[in-house]
Amino acid sequence: MEFKNDNKKLIAFIFFMVMFIFSGIVKIVHFSKKIEILNRKIPFLSSLTHLGMILVILLEIFGSLILISLFKQKNKNLIIIQKIVYVLFFMF
Repeated sequence: MEFKNDNKKLIAFIFFMVMFIFSGIVKIVHFSKKIEILNRKIPFLSSLTHLGMILVILLEIFGSLILISLFKQKNKNLIIIQKIVYVLFFMF
């Protein structure tokens, strides 16, 4: 069975995003340990560390799902949302 080049890109993209989703789930399961490690590396207020970790988890899970669902969209508004999510991924 031969895939078109676009299908190969989509499959690779989905696998890449699944890694982020899995990473977010692992962070949820080991949340307190991840917070403890983060507090040792970057001594901020505990509430800021918690908030940052929650935002990263949300980005990894929901951002990945958004990017997968918007793959190859032509609507300008959806493309803007897609670009915003890409920027957020690069920031974190």
